[in-house]
Order: sequence, then structure tokens, then C-alpha cells
Amino acid sequence: MLRESFGDAVLIRKGAANAGTYYVFGLDDLPADQQRPVRMYGEYLDSQDNLLASSNQRVANRAGLPRVSGDYLVLALPHTHKTAQSIKELNQAVINAMLAERSSAAAQDNFRRASSAARGATREAIRARMDEILQEARVRTASADAATARQNAHQARSGLQDAAKHLKSQQDNPLFRALNGKMFPAGVMMLELYNLKLEIGVSQVTTQEKGKGRTRLGTTGAVLDLLVAMEALTYKMAGSNSILAASRKPLIEIPKGFAVKLMGETLGRRVVRIVTARLIGVASASLVMVGICLYDAWHAWRWNDDAMWGYLLMASGAAVGVVGGFFVSGSALLGPFGWVALLLIGTGAGVVYWLSNTPLEDWLGNGPFGDNTRHPHLLDPDEAFYRLIGLFAGPTIKVETNPLYNPDAKLLMHDPVPYAVRKANTVIRIETHLPGLLGSQEGASIRAECRLHSTETVYQRGNPPMTEPVLATDLRKTTRTVIPAAQIAWPGSLLLYVSTPASRRWNGKYSDTSLHHEWYLRVQARVELPEDTWVFPAPAPKIPLRNAASQAFSAQPDVFYPITAAQDL
Repeated sequence: MLRESFGDAVLIRKGAANAGTYYVFGLDDLPADQQRPVRMYGEYLDSQDNLLASSNQRVANRAGLPRVSGDYLVLALPHTHKTAQSIKELNQAVINAMLAERSSAAAQDNFRRASSAARGATREAIRARMDEILQEARVRTASADAATARQNAHQARSGLQDAAKHLKSQQDNPLFRALNGKMFPAGVMMLELYNLKLEIGVSQVTTQEKGKGRTRLGTTGAVLDLLVAMEALTYKMAGSNSILAASRKPLIEIPKGFAVKLMGETLGRRVVRIVTARLIGVASASLVMVGICLYDAWHAWRWNDDAMWGYLLMASGAAVGVVGGFFVSGSALLGPFGWVALLLIGTGAGVVYWLSNTPLEDWLGNGPFGDNTRHPHLLDPDEAFYRLIGLFAGPTIKVETNPLYNPDAKLLMHDPVPYAVRKANTVIRIETHLPGLLGSQEGASIRAECRLHSTETVYQRGNPPMTEPVLATDLRKTTRTVIPAAQIAWPGSLLLYVSTPASRRWNGKYSDTSLHHEWYLRVQARVELPEDTWVFPAPAPKIPLRNAASQAFSAQPDVFYPITAAQDL
């Protein structure tokens, strides 16, 4: 997959990067003139910090090192690559699907109009026929009246048959079968499991930005939604034999007369008079969602974020869902309250996605140049500048095959490329934009930790059609920390040379195994100032206080980076 998508990636000389034929990773996106002369600074060091090479000619001469060329390699991809074409085709497919859906909806609307017109014409024809029959009945005998009665009875039977056919057509509707089947509640439960996992995964960021109360409320709502989805799935699978079917047993029964007296004739007849634990759970989950959306709307208002309107729409939809749960629906699907709630929540989610501020917009609207004074940490010039630099600092990390790798490398005294560099088959490039953002080549340092994950997969024979012909099972992964064989420290960047063990493919024999290796990196950049120390990645603009524990190097996540082959050097 990686070879098909990025197999045409090439390493070209930096001097040839401005021709316009290639997209250069990490350089085309920089808001700086790429034609200006650039001078690089740095040193080659081995694992014991001994000098292997240096861009300082005097230091290199004292160490007896040769002069190193300054023409560097950059990673590029053709502008006409099929990956970009695939994205365009995907967008076109989405547009075609939307147009097809609109055409289908228009056709259905025209069909309903035609059906309504046909029914109106039928009613007019029946009225005309009845008037004619009434006129004839005044002069006809009793036998004519009996014939009219028989005709009316036949029409009544036809109407009953039409109603039965209409009900059967509704039950045969694909949408009805999908919502009434087992796959729909199973999909909802998987969605709620993902929602709970996502809520737990972002709990630390949510606590830092919105407080512990919002985190607990979000987790509670996700748990309630998951319980409701589990109850629906188990009831659909096992019916009344399910353990959770007890939640559908009546807890409270409201007398019909009391409901009519309290809510009026119309609402009193449609209100749910048998209250169950499931109904209370659904209402509680909806109320929690109302609270979450209102809190998020208030938080967005404090940050001048137009996503507030989307959160208010979602809160309205959840409130409609609470009210609709206590009324009997005449629809076999969701009912009017359910469709209104679904429409409001879906529209609100779209508005939130469309109008939510980016971190840069949060900084501009609430920082030193904005008119919002609710966030003191962004009004402090030094802290605001630190948060702004954190939005553009990076880092950018690439794991590539080492173009200087030589499996038969020998230790030569006057070799311009150190032996440790030529023996390493993988190079890890870590780059930040700190020198350009700070306007200085000094003060920034990068700390990185490499971990090699090795996965061994065993292959066994399956039993079609119940299973796949070949079953692949991953054995336990092994992880070990790797010390780079050599490293190059540049201002704002770091090159690490490591050796990736050889992978082993499956040879097609059952009970055999394959071996695959992946690199995970933990990276942190630091800028030492006279009065402060800036750590990158920096906290987001919405996080009011720095947290030393979350900014510690040990708290940084291990991120997987695939190995890209270096081709056409």
C-alpha cells in the first residue's frame, strides 16, 4: 500500500528543487524564499559523542577531517502522481453520490405528488358517481338501493385490502428492514464503543481546556449511550430472554384520566403512561447530552467561536429527543420527534465542524490582537508568543532508508562519510521550524528516543466459508529502545542513523511466521531562554496553564512513522 501510494517519492538535490516538477516535502510549505543562500551548521557525532565530521572548517582541520559538500538531498513527489488523482476521483464520486441521492429524492417527491393527484381524481370521480346514484335512487326501486348497498360494501372491502397492502409495502421497505434488523443496533453499539474510547482518549486534553467536570460529564454520557445501545442489541438478539430485558418491565403506570386532566385531551392520549427503566435511561442520556452541548456552547462563546450555534442546535435536538421519548409515535420508525431530534443534532454537528475555530484563529481572536480579555495567559506577550510559535514549530519526522548505506562498508581513515553512517540502513530525520521562527541558529535542542517494535505473525489454515482461507494471528509484540549509531545535530533539526533488522515474509506454508518491524519515536524540542524554558510541542492556545507533568519528555506519546524507501538518488 505504501509502495503504491508513495513509491514514486524520490530524493533529489536541493539545488534542483525549484524546477516546479516535484513537490518537496518540508520545503514547499515553508513561507520563506527558497532561493536565498542557506548555510548549514552541525557536527557528526558517534554514540560516544566523538567528532566524526563538522561544518566548522577550523574544527574539521584540527581533527584531520576532510571538507564535506553542502549539496543536500530532499524528499519529493511528482505533482501528477496517481495519489493526487485518486483524491480527485474520490471527491467526484462523493459529488455523484449526492446528485444521485437528490435525483432519487426528487423522483420520490414527484411520485408522491402524482399519487396524491390520482387519489384526488379518484375521490372526485367517486363523489360524482355517488351524486349520480343519489339522483337515480329517487326514481329507482328498492332493488336499485340494494345494488348500491352491495357496491358500497365492495368498496369498503377494497379499502381494507388497500390498507393491508400499504402496511405490507411499508414493512417491505429497505429502510424499515434496515432499522428493524440486527445490523443497525450492532452498528450503533460499535459507534458508541468508539465514542467512549474517543472520550477517554481525549480526557486529558478536555480536562486541561474545559475542566474535570466536563470530562466526567462526557464520560458519563458516553457510558449511558453505550448501555442503551447494548440493551437494544441484546433485546433484538435474544428478545425477552435477554438479561437486560428487565429494563423494559413497567416501573410506573400513569392513569389515563390523570394524564388527560394534567396535559389535556390531545397530549394526554398520546403520552406514554407506562414508564420503564429503559425509558428513564434514554431520557437520562439525552439530558446529559443537553448539558454537554450547553457547556460546550458556553465554552465556545468564551473563545469567540462560532461553533457555539452548532452546539445550541445539538442541545435543542437532544431536548426534543427527551420530550419525544415520553410520547407514543404513530410511525413505525422514529416518529416526528425522533426525526426532528435527528435533524437538529446532525445539522448542529455539521455547523460545529464547519464553523469551529482553528488553533490559529483562537490565538488571533483571543490573544494580544483580539478584543477578548477573558484569557489572561494569551494577553501576556511572552506566553502568547510562545503559544504562537508552538503552532508552527513542528516537528516534522521522516523515517527513510539511508541513501549512504553500504552493507560492505569498511573502516577507512580518510572516508568523507563516517563508518557508523554507512553501516546504518535507516535514517530518521527530525526537523523543526524554530531557527526560522526565532531568527536565531542557537538555543534550540532536540531530544529523541527511538523504539523498535517487532511483530511476528503466524499463519494457519482456515475453514471456508465460515472463516478466511488463511488466518493470520499476531503474536505478542516486542519493543526495545535503540541507541542511534550516529547522529547529526543541525540548528532546529536532528538526523539519527539506526539499523532496522531484516523483515521476514510469509513463504506460503501453514504454521509458518512472518516478522515485521516498525519505528516509534518520542520527540521533544527545547529552547533555553534567560528567564524561561520553552518546550515543544507547546500547549494549545485554549490550555490556560502549563502542566510540567504533561510537558515532561516521558509524557510525550510514541508515534509510529513508516519507513520510506529512498529511490532514484
